[in-house]
Amino acid sequence: MGEKLIGPEYRIPVENVYTGITAYLLKNWQVFDVMALAGQKRSFNLPSWVPDWSRSLSLPSLDDFLRTKDDLDKPDDGTLDCPTRIKFKDLSQGDCHIEIDSATGAMQLQGFKLYKVSGETVQSQNYTHIRMSLGDMGFFIVSIPQQDYQVSERDELFLLNGYNHPVILREKPSAGSYTLAAACAVSIGCPGSKLLVPWYRRLRILLPSSNSLTVSVLTPEEDNSLQQLYSRMDSTDPPTAAIFRTRALSFLMLAQTGIQRFEKSLRVDWNKWNQELGWMFRDQSAIWQYLIETTQLSTDERCGEGHMDMRGPDRYAVGKKFPSSYTWDLTRFCWAFLQPRDTYSESELQWSPMVDHLRSHRSEIQKWAQVTEHLLRVFEYSAAALGDGQWRTFPGVLLPQSWASNYECFQSVLNLDQSQQLLQQRPQLGPNCLWSIAEFERHLRAREEIWQLRSEDERRRGEDNIEAHALLNHLGMDLYSEQDIRIE
Repeated sequence: MGEKLIGPEYRIPVENVYTGITAYLLKNWQVFDVMALAGQKRSFNLPSWVPDWSRSLSLPSLDDFLRTKDDLDKPDDGTLDCPTRIKFKDLSQGDCHIEIDSATGAMQLQGFKLYKVSGETVQSQNYTHIRMSLGDMGFFIVSIPQQDYQVSERDELFLLNGYNHPVILREKPSAGSYTLAAACAVSIGCPGSKLLVPWYRRLRILLPSSNSLTVSVLTPEEDNSLQQLYSRMDSTDPPTAAIFRTRALSFLMLAQTGIQRFEKSLRVDWNKWNQELGWMFRDQSAIWQYLIETTQLSTDERCGEGHMDMRGPDRYAVGKKFPSSYTWDLTRFCWAFLQPRDTYSESELQWSPMVDHLRSHRSEIQKWAQVTEHLLRVFEYSAAALGDGQWRTFPGVLLPQSWASNYECFQSVLNLDQSQQLLQQRPQLGPNCLWSIAEFERHLRAREEIWQLRSEDERRRGEDNIEAHALLNHLGMDLYSEQDIRIE
């Protein structure tokens, strides 16, 4: 411990000696492994973060309890089968600063609150494993080197600055302070036969003996890369740096799924129909008269249901279930092409020969309507995957909502009992009763440009630190909100 030895002082109470020596190891030498010795049985009235040095203590293993695939044929020794271990490495951007209250022995330092600890408990040889369900995304496994650990409803998972192993802190009834319950390790379990992300599978194939994922603080270069990615997707300024980082990481997770290829296929179809049929929808009189005619069709002729054929989106466990079906409506599709009327009074509508063209291409228009509804469901899904619609400036995420609400408004002012009169004159429609197909096209093009940001050449390898941040952010771990922590 350096040139200056620690000398004995028998006039100081044992509790003060143990607290002082532990504080010395933490503050001067950053020996945070002593935290793994604390929280066990003790004979003295010590702060929870101070080990009872009077006992025979051995440092519990927080690294060797996970098995690799090569070990699966060995007898069961209470270890876990093939989870992916999360290894944390220097997540804080600042220096480790520790303060000890000389009167109470409370320790003040900085760290990150990762998760509330709850779930199914499994006792095994020398360990307690807590399986914390993440729904379709899998589960976290918190492994504590204590065979009889009892979970409390006040237990929370933290990562303390200077210590690369997570700890469980138990909140005290007095708000704002904790006691140290245990040091632990955290792993990710696959959701059954599903995969978290494609690169997770690649790691298993390329490195079958590797069952860990290392995450460290984002370097300035990595943070700048995320900021540039966000600025290319969204020209508006986010409220905070944490928001642009979270949104960029969420996009990286969404880009790992098959939605990009799926949307591209639909976009190609939509552009094809737009090129072949779009010229018919430039005549507002024809659109209106044909729309009124479609309302007189039978239900089977006017609308229908289609199935979403995206292959295995749940295998990537984005956490949001991909819609299995969609509905289309010929009247609603024609309505999308209506434009606001001029402010001057409009005379009666004149019959347009374009109506005959629309009639003769009804089957093709139905297919175009189906692709449009299909794309809107994809937009809706991406909005949910990007934070339940919180990223409102991402192209397309608000369109499904306005598509539904504005059409409902349109229906409320349309009196179909007077269809003959409606054929002659179109009523005045406010902006909330209309929809812009041109805006839909703009969003579709913007999304195409965004997906191109993640071309094959730009995709990062699975072990990349940014990918690790994207996954853990997606699973709900907050690795960016550093806070002061008081441990008594």
